[in-house]
Amino acid sequence: MTEPRARRGRVWIALLALAPLVGCVGTRRVSTAAPLAPPAHAWELPANAFPTQRIYQGSYEGPEGSGSFRATLRLAAADRFRLDAADRLGRLFWSAGAEGGRGWWVDHHAETWCDDLTALVLPGVGIGPVRGAALPALLLGALPTTPVEAAVAEGHGIALHDASGRRWTASLDPDGRVAAWTLFAGDQPVWWWRRQGRGGVLSQRQGEGKPGRQLEWQEVVAEPLRTQLATFTPPDGYARSCGDADGDAGT
Repeated sequence: MTEPRARRGRVWIALLALAPLVGCVGTRRVSTAAPLAPPAHAWELPANAFPTQRIYQGSYEGPEGSGSFRATLRLAAADRFRLDAADRLGRLFWSAGAEGGRGWWVDHHAETWCDDLTALVLPGVGIGPVRGAALPALLLGALPTTPVEAAVAEGHGIALHDASGRRWTASLDPDGRVAAWTLFAGDQPVWWWRRQGRGGVLSQRQGEGKPGRQLEWQEVVAEPLRTQLATFTPPDGYARSCGDADGDAGT
């Protein structure tokens, strides 16, 4: 039987908590990739964002605990990427990727894999607000959703609704880059993101009296991707488990 969705999320948070919360000491910032060009739309990746490889240092703080992590994003195209998240010693927590219309993810702790990227549960984020396929957009500072109809100008930014009917707002800088965004549940903001240096801060507001969550990351390496991404194959010995996608009570 596969683990329920909430339990699996707590397992990953526990793994994050095992890694000491330290800064980027010992990691020298290296950037040999060209600066990102302004995007055509707030929800699109810049055309020169791929092919690149980017390494991030980050931390999480929330009711499940706190910890630090390291993530490597290999971005070959807008719909082809691989993201590996690990602790500060390089031990993998999970991996996720997309190959055109096909997505997948691997839970290295539970030794399971899934060929449905929509079933990915992110540590500290859970099932929302970011789709698995939008992970590169989240890390690179693009709006991690697409509008179902034309976005509407609002102040110094835009407002739109996604395919689920949820309302998003985003403030833009003079070059059209997203400086911050907010996701609403009804008329209440529940998730928000803001650009911070070469990374960002993602925060969640929970009910009254409940602690929120905060996920932070900074890009420390950006360089051209010099090798092709290998086609995904399940790791030897890992079992296929997609939670709800397999008809379970949850993932």
